Amino acid sequence: MKKLITKKTILELKRKGEKELQIDEQTLLTPSAQDAIREHDIKLVNISQQSVAESSRCCAECAAPNEVSERAEIVEMVMKALEEKGLLKDILD
Repeated sequence: MKKLITKKTILELKRKGEKELQIDEQTLLTPSAQDAIREHDIKLVNISQQSVAESSRCCAECAAPNEVSERAEIVEMVMKALEEKGLLKDILD
C-alpha cells in the first residue's frame, strides 16, 4: 500500500525532534514535503535498501525515471481526489 508524505508530516517530525524519515518503494512524497525535507535537513532512510539518502537529494535521484513518473501520476491523482472531496485543505493546513 502506498504511503503519502506531505509537508504536514515533515513538520510534525520536526516538531517531535526527529531527524530521519523511513521510506521505501511504496512511499510518495509531495513536492512541498520534499521542500520541507530539504529546509529542515531531514534525512531519508530507505528501509527497503537499508541506505541513507541525504535530505538535499531529490526523490528523483532515488528512483528510476519511469518510477518517478509513475509516482508523480499517483500523487496527482490522490491530490485531485482529495481536493474533489474537500479534504485537501485539511491536510495542507
